[in-house]
Amino acid sequence: MTPETPPPIPTNDSGIPEDHSSENEMSWHAGPTEYNPLPHVLPEGDNAAPLEVMGSSASDKLVIVMVGLPATGKTHIAKRICRFLSFFHDIPSQIFNVGDYRRQLCGAQQPASFYNPENADGVAQRKVACDAALADLMEYMSQDGVRVAALDATNSTKERRKHITAILKKEKNNIKTIFVESVCDDEAVSGENVFHVNNNHEWN
Repeated sequence: MTPETPPPIPTNDSGIPEDHSSENEMSWHAGPTEYNPLPHVLPEGDNAAPLEVMGSSASDKLVIVMVGLPATGKTHIAKRICRFLSFFHDIPSQIFNVGDYRRQLCGAQQPASFYNPENADGVAQRKVACDAALADLMEYMSQDGVRVAALDATNSTKERRKHITAILKKEKNNIKTIFVESVCDDEAVSGENVFHVNNNHEWN
């Protein structure tokens, strides 16, 4: 009598077995056996920085400039990028939220007229907040080694993006810059985003 061949253990897209017979088994799916990956720790010595794989050097630095309207997910995206780089690649990463600087300098609650592009005083105050965030960002980027900074703000005008680029180019710290635009044209998603931040000081 020929013994029956056990059915093959299914695998996911990454080739990881999905055998849930034991609660201690690893799984890439949510549930009691959810897999929790370990962080990547950089080795010491030459060629230790992961950015070198992309043709960069151990002293390269990257600034991510977020672009987009309010409640489109800019802060969420910036946090996910920095968290990924910090946790999995051991790259120092920090977010500089211009809104936090503006609230400290101008107060948490401002009328709609404050954000009117025709309001010269409001434009000037928002520029001061942007420059304060940029100053701290540049100080952070001046430190040795590979590091990433995210400038989190709407940055919706060409003038503001040109101003940021000019500030970054003044420094000779091998800083590379990328602009990441967050666009949300789904009204349901936009409404959900506004609902979740409704209790935030920005929306009161």
